[in-house]
Amino acid sequence: MKKVFDDLHGYVSLDDVEVRILDHPLLQRLRRIKQTSLAFMVYPGAVNTRFSHAIGTVYLTSKLGEILEDKGFVTNDEIRKLRLAALLHDIGQFPFSHSLGGFFMSKNFSNSDFGDMLISLTDIKDILSEGGYPYKEIKDILWGGNSLRGVIDSDVDVDRMDYLLRDSKYSGVQLGSIDLQRLMDNVNYEDGKIRIHEKGLYSAENFFIARLHMYQAVYYHKTIVGYELLVRKIYSDMIEECEVPGTPGELREIVQGNGIFMWDDEWVYSRLYNCYLTTTNDTLREKIWNFINRRGPKMIYDEPYPQTGKNIHDILEKLESSNIPKDSIYPIEEDISIIDKKRISFIRKTGDESTIDEMGFLLKSVPARLSINRVYVDAIFAPKAREIIP
Repeated sequence: MKKVFDDLHGYVSLDDVEVRILDHPLLQRLRRIKQTSLAFMVYPGAVNTRFSHAIGTVYLTSKLGEILEDKGFVTNDEIRKLRLAALLHDIGQFPFSHSLGGFFMSKNFSNSDFGDMLISLTDIKDILSEGGYPYKEIKDILWGGNSLRGVIDSDVDVDRMDYLLRDSKYSGVQLGSIDLQRLMDNVNYEDGKIRIHEKGLYSAENFFIARLHMYQAVYYHKTIVGYELLVRKIYSDMIEECEVPGTPGELREIVQGNGIFMWDDEWVYSRLYNCYLTTTNDTLREKIWNFINRRGPKMIYDEPYPQTGKNIHDILEKLESSNIPKDSIYPIEEDISIIDKKRISFIRKTGDESTIDEMGFLLKSVPARLSINRVYVDAIFAPKAREIIP
């Protein structure tokens, strides 16, 4: 048994199996991956890591697990499995988190795919097995069809509970009051759905509104997204120029060669510096300089809910036909889930079940999805682009 101090939750107790996993090089790698990608470009304090988030998620899993155990929904053994799943849930994060995550997602390789690769091909699966927890059972909670998955991965899960509080603290973006204790006291996970007792309504409202605000103010902040798009472009170009892994197969080879523990934010920076000094590609060199010295792309189009008749394809054509290089244009179209209203219901004091839209104005007004439709260009072309796209 060991205790680790977490600056958000205080002391977190870990058993011997959890300590072995936490001390593993692939978990230690998360110390060197920032939780909020490139948010520090806008919020200098946003340098909290995936490692501290993993510990915090274990803590909240225990708290929620004990509540669910008292209600008869889970057993003590299931809580142990949930804690292990919580500890491992971010093991497959890419360097710079969502920045490079977006690059590999375009190749149909997600952080859950990477996480499965890391555990399956290393001795982490042996540590789990020796502790009495076969990896296939933990995997089923993390990414499969286990009924407990909602505790780790759902619209009301311990992952979101921790990162909303943690990212708010380090970015400085204030969320108001989120009463996690009351929310956990009143949430149940059954048949792939989330049921919240009416007494937890206000806590649920604050939770979902906080999530929406963090997506708007931090995760999809216009400047932060610009740098993430720039890094993806740089990394893509570096595959040819500066020998960085660009496919799942190449990552597998690094895992099998026991070198993947080095693949973190600091590794990417080292490759950026080396590529800047050695490449003969002046365009790539300039992009690296711009990124390192915070000269990022500028947003020239933003339409969250396109209604103007414009579309990104037309905008790209106009920019390119006006001699703005294609390599200097960064479009993004994403549709982000904020709340799946079909999977969440509320249990009234009478025992009746009600939908979100029947439970009050605030939750009804929270959008189910957030639409991002933007175009950025390198700063040098921003004045010209804004004339073309008023």
